Amino acid sequence: MSLPTKRSSTTSSSSSSSAAAAATVNNPMKKAKPHAPLHDAVFDPSSMAIDDDLKPSSNESTAPSRGLVAANLARKKSTPPQPAKKLLIKLHKAKPTLPTNFEEDTWAKLKSAICAIFLKQPDSCDLELLYQAVSDLCLYKMGGNLYQRIEKECEAHISAALQSLVGQSPDLVVFLSLVERCWQDLCDQMLMIRGIALYLDRTYVKQTPNVRSLWDMGLQLFRKHLSLSSEVEHKTVTGLLRMIESERLGEAVDRTLLNHLLKMFTALGIYAESFEKPFLECTSEFYAAEGMKYMQQSDVPDYLKHVETRLQEEHERCLIYLDASTRKPLIATAEKQLLERHIPAILDKGFSMLMDGNRIEDLQRIYSLFSRISALESLRQALSSYIRKTGQGIVMDEEKEKDMVSSLLDFKASLDTIWEASFFKNEAFSNTIKEAFEHLINLRQTRLQEEHERCLIYLDASTRKPLIATAEKQLLERHIPAILDKGFSMLMDGNRIEDLQRIYSLFSRISALESLRQALSSYIRKTGQGIVMDEEKEKDMVSSLLDFKASLDTIWEASFFKNEAFSNTIKEAFEHLINLRQNRPAELIAKFLDEKLRAGNKGTSEEELEGMLDKVLVLFRFIQGKDVFEAFYKKDLAKRLLLGKSASIDAEKSMISKLKTECGSQFTNKLEGMFKDIELSREINDSFKQSSQARSKLPSGIEMSVHVLTTGYWPTYPPMDVRHPHELNVYQDIFKEFYLSKYSGRRLMWQNSLGHCVLKAEFPKGKKELAVSLFQTVVLMLFNDAEKLSFQDIKDSTSIEDKELRRTLQSLACGKVRVLQKFPKSRDVEDNDSFVFNEGFTAPLYRIKVNAIQLKETVEENTSTTERVFQDRQYQIDAAIVRIMKTRKVLSHTLLITELFQQLKFPIKPADLKKRIESLIDREYLERDKSNPQIYNYLA
Repeated sequence: MSLPTKRSSTTSSSSSSSAAAAATVNNPMKKAKPHAPLHDAVFDPSSMAIDDDLKPSSNESTAPSRGLVAANLARKKSTPPQPAKKLLIKLHKAKPTLPTNFEEDTWAKLKSAICAIFLKQPDSCDLELLYQAVSDLCLYKMGGNLYQRIEKECEAHISAALQSLVGQSPDLVVFLSLVERCWQDLCDQMLMIRGIALYLDRTYVKQTPNVRSLWDMGLQLFRKHLSLSSEVEHKTVTGLLRMIESERLGEAVDRTLLNHLLKMFTALGIYAESFEKPFLECTSEFYAAEGMKYMQQSDVPDYLKHVETRLQEEHERCLIYLDASTRKPLIATAEKQLLERHIPAILDKGFSMLMDGNRIEDLQRIYSLFSRISALESLRQALSSYIRKTGQGIVMDEEKEKDMVSSLLDFKASLDTIWEASFFKNEAFSNTIKEAFEHLINLRQTRLQEEHERCLIYLDASTRKPLIATAEKQLLERHIPAILDKGFSMLMDGNRIEDLQRIYSLFSRISALESLRQALSSYIRKTGQGIVMDEEKEKDMVSSLLDFKASLDTIWEASFFKNEAFSNTIKEAFEHLINLRQNRPAELIAKFLDEKLRAGNKGTSEEELEGMLDKVLVLFRFIQGKDVFEAFYKKDLAKRLLLGKSASIDAEKSMISKLKTECGSQFTNKLEGMFKDIELSREINDSFKQSSQARSKLPSGIEMSVHVLTTGYWPTYPPMDVRHPHELNVYQDIFKEFYLSKYSGRRLMWQNSLGHCVLKAEFPKGKKELAVSLFQTVVLMLFNDAEKLSFQDIKDSTSIEDKELRRTLQSLACGKVRVLQKFPKSRDVEDNDSFVFNEGFTAPLYRIKVNAIQLKETVEENTSTTERVFQDRQYQIDAAIVRIMKTRKVLSHTLLITELFQQLKFPIKPADLKKRIESLIDREYLERDKSNPQIYNYLA
């Protein structure tokens, strides 16, 4: 591409100003050179004599070129006219006749060749002459007779070949080899005959309905005479079945032979009737006998392994030599004889043993096999019976009553492991475990109901209270630690609402809710600590905490009956765990909100977004360092507003309103000021465009939008110098003149790092619009005036800081959108690198966003943001100390530290407070008491 000599128009912004403009460059097309003018010539065609041999044919152009005409005219003057030659065409009246006995003689040659092919003898006649002979017969309408004669000749030889197999070797494998050879010979012979008579296949056969091709005719004849030779067909099928049975019994067989013969049956169209039907019958008989034998001799795990192996072997047979259509009925037959017939025996004989032994792998195998035959319901019922029977032995054993709870918990843990690893978390099996366990627990729970009924029926009423108390003491009070240690976390993790409701009701009967509340507190702290302290899953921390809190709220409502003490426990535990890492959760919550409020967050309605904000606000309440949240939230909000990336301004204002309600107007004062600046900037831009300066002085082809930001409201941005293109400098000067004329006494400082532009570029493969940063714009516009630039050239021309320039060039030449090409090619930008415009650039979209390379942006920005927060905290600590001492005048160190902890809303270490006190003493706000250095005096 020849680079445009005129600068591409840009749009630039200060303080995230944005605008767009265009300048088109027309590449001049080279004009075609005009041909010399041709003079018309008038001539009389009748005066020209053209030799018959030189006359053009009908499909050639008869108009000579003008140059040729001119030459002929010159010749015309020097040569006298000649009489035109005449061409005479004489027609033959006699029709051509065929030689006598043409058809018979030709067939004799073809028959001799066909016989030689079937007898595997050489033939003196050339194949090309034979092909020509067939072609001649077809041309003279003798194709029908020829086809019948070939069919008759082939039938005689095929019949003889199959008849020769009758009475052959009694050894079935040898006999099958002879059949395979006969079949292979036929295929080769029919291919040769078809090659000779190919013209017959392509003309007569295609034009005549209900006539088979020569190949299909050969197959039909073979099928016909194979069915007539019942001994050969029966012996072949029997041999195949014997070979497959021998392989099943462990013997080595010739699989290639099996493959060829079964393909023969498929090609002949008799596979299903002649082979598959008896094969499936033999398979059924074989596995019926084997299944009975192995079930009697083997234990269940070994039998299941054997079944799995057999099914795999049958699958391999289908892949190697059986037809693909056989796979489904074959596997079904094997499954029926090896599995379906033995379901009761497998479950009765082995299921309990596998469950008792915790045989994960074997139980996984039985689940997989039973799922193949749709027998999972039988397995589920067996599981239910096993749990009830085994669990009843634990629950009803009064001698081991003290170990009942721990035994039940161990039993449940074992069942959960099996459900996950062996039953693949099948929901129906999970429900079966729950129902069976509920039945078990109710066996003992009904004890209290039974005792109550006894009091009503035949015991004295005065006995009820001590009787129930005795039962509660023995069944519940003695097992409180075991129940909570081994079962509470499991119930909470599984969100077992009903079971937790039951444990709450039972514990409330024996006034043990305090133990349950402490267990809840420990569980929340332990589980929450795992979420908050896991740095690898840090990006999911907020969503995980929200899910955890939602789960706890559901349990509190449904299982703990909205007990206020339990609600306070949840709040205290959550406040503890969310502040384990001090400032990090506050930062992550701010980033989580940024992600939700950013444009492009698809699939979320306004109602869902509002609900999400309310949930996040609950976490926000637990944060102690709310100033850290404010700093990061303000930084992210600034990006959303300046870049126009906010999903919903209403949602943004709703969030600020919630924060204002939660923390007061002072907390959101700067955030609200940012919105005012954006609205005011819109008005200023509209006013500027209508002003006389804009109409008379602005350069054409450029539009610019400026955001005027109040320094105190927005995050602090480091100033970054750049040498603007002339057009942008002019635009900035005109805007500055307009703004200062309207708001005198103010000072404008351009924030180049926040500017972004839409740059129009012309590539050989089409025009594009590039959405780029101001730095990227400045670099790209250099290539309007240069073919190739080195890194140092670009640095000198733009005055961009070294690190930022490397980042910018890396985004343009090493990222996904490579507008520039870098030499030598590498991922990093070095001092000796050079850059050229990428003429081969192409992209499907018209407008392309060129993303800047993020060099550990989170680490750099987060560090600076955190440092600013700590700096602000120092001012707050100093102000609090002066405020307290001004009121008290004299105060001891201990009391001062205590009051500071009460007033400050963020976590602070005593050592940091001591440093600030020393700083105030140095600045003569305070002094130590001369008699007691632990007492401070306020200095007015």
